[in-house]
Amino acid sequence: MLDSAIAALKTPVADSEADKETAAAALDKTNRGLKNSLNNVLTVRAELGTQLNELESLDSLGSDRALGQNAADERSG
Repeated sequence: MLDSAIAALKTPVADSEADKETAAAALDKTNRGLKNSLNNVLTVRAELGTQLNELESLDSLGSDRALGQNAADERSG
């Protein structure tokens, strides 16, 4: 993906409109690919954040239940 953009940037663009359009198309394609890749990373990151929040909630709930159980054991013991 980046190779085509680098090649387009290294290619001299004459006064030809076709050369300019070809270079612009290569850069546009690379930009779209990079944007899609970044969106994929952000989607995975958001999902991981959601899963971590869920784990923290479950951990907190487990701790609360353990404290409640300990208090009940102390009252009955």
